[in-house]
Amino acid sequence: MACTTKSEWTKMALANKSGFVPWHVPCGGICYGDGNLAFIANDWHTALLPVYLKAYYRDNDIQIVVYLNQGLIHFISETLETEAVEQLKGRGPVADFAYVDLPAHYLDLFKFYDPVRGEHFNIFAAGLKTTNRVVTVSHGYSWELKTPEGGWGLHGIINENDWKFRGIVNGIDTKDWNPQCDVNLTSYGYTNYSLETLKTGKPQCKAALQKELGLPIREDVLVIGFIGRLDHQKGVDLIAEAIPWMMDQDVRLIMLGIGRLDLEQMLRQFENHHHDKIKGWVGFSVKMAHRITAVPVVHAVGGLRDTVHPFDPFNESGLGWTFDSADANKLIHALGNCLLTYREYKQSWEGLQRRWMMQDLSWDNAAQNYEEVLVAAKYQWAILRHLDEWGNPRVSILSNDTLELSGDVDLFQLFQHQVGEVQVFGACNGIICLAATLWKDGKMIWGYEQLVLWNPATRESKMLPPIHRPSDLPDHFSHIGFGFDSKTNDYKVVRILHYKSQYEVAVYSLSADSWRVIDSSPNPSCSIHSSRYPSYVNGVDHWWVFDTGKGYRLFLLSFDMSNEVFKKVLLPPIEASLIEDFAVINDSLALILRCEDELYYSFDIWVLNESVVERTWAKLLTIGRIPPCLWTLIQLREDGSVVLSDSNMEGLKLYDPRTQEVRDLRINGTVYCSELVSYTESIVFLNGWWDLLGHQESS
Repeated sequence: MACTTKSEWTKMALANKSGFVPWHVPCGGICYGDGNLAFIANDWHTALLPVYLKAYYRDNDIQIVVYLNQGLIHFISETLETEAVEQLKGRGPVADFAYVDLPAHYLDLFKFYDPVRGEHFNIFAAGLKTTNRVVTVSHGYSWELKTPEGGWGLHGIINENDWKFRGIVNGIDTKDWNPQCDVNLTSYGYTNYSLETLKTGKPQCKAALQKELGLPIREDVLVIGFIGRLDHQKGVDLIAEAIPWMMDQDVRLIMLGIGRLDLEQMLRQFENHHHDKIKGWVGFSVKMAHRITAVPVVHAVGGLRDTVHPFDPFNESGLGWTFDSADANKLIHALGNCLLTYREYKQSWEGLQRRWMMQDLSWDNAAQNYEEVLVAAKYQWAILRHLDEWGNPRVSILSNDTLELSGDVDLFQLFQHQVGEVQVFGACNGIICLAATLWKDGKMIWGYEQLVLWNPATRESKMLPPIHRPSDLPDHFSHIGFGFDSKTNDYKVVRILHYKSQYEVAVYSLSADSWRVIDSSPNPSCSIHSSRYPSYVNGVDHWWVFDTGKGYRLFLLSFDMSNEVFKKVLLPPIEASLIEDFAVINDSLALILRCEDELYYSFDIWVLNESVVERTWAKLLTIGRIPPCLWTLIQLREDGSVVLSDSNMEGLKLYDPRTQEVRDLRINGTVYCSELVSYTESIVFLNGWWDLLGHQESS
C-alpha cells in the first residue's frame, strides 16, 4: 500500500520507535547503553530508523548508539519493481514530512526527484544517507545497485554512499542441508549419501523423486528443478519461454513455488499440457526443497554471480552454467551446454557434483564478514595530531565516519612528563604508537626520547622502557615504526637511529617488554625522509628514502615485522617531485601524486599490487579539480574523499571529488593540523591479561 496518509506514516514511525530502547532497557546498566549497542534494520519499513537515531542521539552529542542497516537495501528492487502501486512504498508527497515527527531541517534528507513523479518524500533516500553501513545479499548485488537499472532511481544516492556498502553472501546450516545426514532423505525410497556414495545415493534419490511426483522413472533423463517465488524477477517468464525447447529435449521439469496468481495458474497449465514431463507444485514444501539438489544453471546476477563460477571443460573447474542477460535464448544456450555435459561427459558431470559437495558453505565466513561490518560501523575512530591556539601539542579522537570531535587525549597523563612535540607513528589492531620529544633543563631533546603504546578502547597505556643511546650521541633524529608480528603474535616497535653516517636499529617486543639491537639495517647511503611518517600494511612498515649514493634517487624502504629485515621497494616510472604522500587503500600500499595546472590541482593514486612473483604499480584513480586554497593532503579516506588543510595549516576541510563540495571540519581550538590516522577499536591488553575473576595475569 502507498504510504500517503497520516495514519500510515504514523504506523511506520511507531515501528521505528525502537530508537527509544536505550531509555527503557538497561543496555549494560548504563544510560543510553554501554557503548556496545547496535541497531540492525531489515525490510523497507525500517528505513526511518537511522534517521531517528541521528535526530535523537547523534545530533545531541550522544555518539554511543550506532545503526547498522543490514537488510533494507535487499528490498529496493522487490518493493519498487513490480506493480505501479508497489512502487509507492516508502514514498509520498513532500508534505508527508509533517507526519514523521522530525526537526524541519531534516526535510532535505527525504526530498528526492523522480523523473516520472517529480519531487517527493522518500524514506529510502533518508535512510541511505544517515545509516552507518549497508549490507547487501552479495557483492554482485551491491555493484548492481549503483547502476540505473539496479538502483531503481536511487543509484545516485547509492553511488554517493558506496563506501558504506558491503556484499555478504549468507551461509547455510551445513547439518540440515547435508545429504549425508538430512532427515528428509530417510523415507519414501530416498537415502542419505556422501562423497563416497555419490554414484549410488544420488541416482536412488532421483528415482524416488520421480516416483513421488508421479513421473516415469528413468535413470538416464536429466531432471531440471526450480524453487523460488513465482515472480518475473526470479526468471519464471524466461523458463516459460524455454519450455517448448525443453519439451523437445527429453528432459523433466519440476517447479516449486508460490507468488503471483497468474504465474501460479501458468504452473498448473504447464503440468496439464505435459503431465508426464512437468510437475508444478504451487506452494512450498520443506521436504520437497530438500529433495531437489542439482548442478546450477543461473542468470549471473547478484549473489549467483558471486557463488556460481562458470564450468570450464578444459580445466575441469567451475560449478555450473551462467548466462549474462535476462533472455530466454541465453537460458536455452546454458541449458544446452548443461544437457550436453550430462549426456556425453559423465566424468565432468560427476566432477561438478563433487566440487559443490566439497565447498564450505557454512556460516563461518559470513559471520566473520558481518562482524567486520559491525566493527567498522561501531568501532572505527581517527586520531588527529595538531596544535591548539597557544601552540601546545594536542591529540584528539574523532568519529571516523563523521569526523566529529569525540574527545582530547591527556598527553601529560600518557607521557608523565611535559612534552615538546608529539608524533603518531601508526595504529595496529586498535593500539596507537605515540612518540614525544621531552623538555629537559629548559630545552627540547630531539630524537623522540619517550615512546608510548596506547589503547583508547581499554584506556590503557604502556610507557616503553628506556632505549639504548650512545654516550657521544648529539642531537639526532629517530625514525619509528610500529606493527604486528603474525609469526609470534607480538606487537613490535622498531627504532632506526641515524648518527655518524650509520644506522643502528633496535626492536621493542611487547611480550618481552624489552629492546634489542638487531644486525639488519638500511644501507648507510640511504637517507630516510625526516618529514614523512611510516605507512603500515600487512605486517610491513614503509618509509621514504633517498639514496644519496645514486643521485638522490627516491624509493621506499620496507621493514618486515616478522622477519626483521629491510628491503627496497622501487617506485613506478614517475617524476619523483610529484609524489605527495603514500597511504594504505584496501590493504594495499598506495602512492599519492600531486598534479597541478594554472587554477587547480589533482591527486593521482597508484596502488602496489603484490604477488609471489613480482610487485607492480598500477594507477587506480584520479581525485581532481581541488581548489588552490586547499593545499596539504592530510588523509585519503575510504569513501574517496580527502581531508585537506588550508594553505595556512590552520583548519581542516573535507573535499568530495564527486560533488566538488568543500566542507569545514570545525574542531574547536584546532590549528596546524598535520596528521589524521584511522584505527579500529580492540581489547588488546598492554599490561597483561585479565581473567574472568578480575585477577591480572602476566602476558
